[in-house]
Amino acid sequence: MYVADHLALGGVLRRTQALLEIENLAGGMFAASAALFAGWLAWSAVQVQISAEERRAAADKVEIENVLQGDLDYMAEGLSSVWKILAELDRSDDLPAETLTARLEGVIYGIGKIAKNISTIRSMITALGWERRRAYERLLEGLERLAEFRDVNHFDVHDALFAAMEARLVRYRNIKRIQRH
Repeated sequence: MYVADHLALGGVLRRTQALLEIENLAGGMFAASAALFAGWLAWSAVQVQISAEERRAAADKVEIENVLQGDLDYMAEGLSSVWKILAELDRSDDLPAETLTARLEGVIYGIGKIAKNISTIRSMITALGWERRRAYERLLEGLERLAEFRDVNHFDVHDALFAAMEARLVRYRNIKRIQRH
């Protein structure tokens, strides 16, 4: 009887071992599916975050374009006034020294106002695409050339007028090209 009991007990042990292996396999499958689900959740969260970041970047670009357009309109008005005064000064040679100095100081003040936000604009345009950035850079370079005229005693009206005309033309060409896109 002892052998029969031993054989029966061995069969039970083998079945128990098989059940344990099946449980281990099932536990491993469950853990793998849980890990796969967690990975999918993480991937989905990252995709949502990327999408939100893209929308935020697009909204920032639109806002930057609107702010730049407002700044450029303000600069264009100032540039137009500077250009007009410089053109008058370039045509008239017989102005009294006091009048000439007062007008040049006004022009220098206007140039200072125009050039005041160049560094801020340069920071803003870094968020734009390359073509738009290049167009704005050319405009800012023209305004910086104009900003070099700040000394009343060494003010060359003709060179300043040329710089103002050049900045105005660069602005017009670049903005027209930007608006077409």
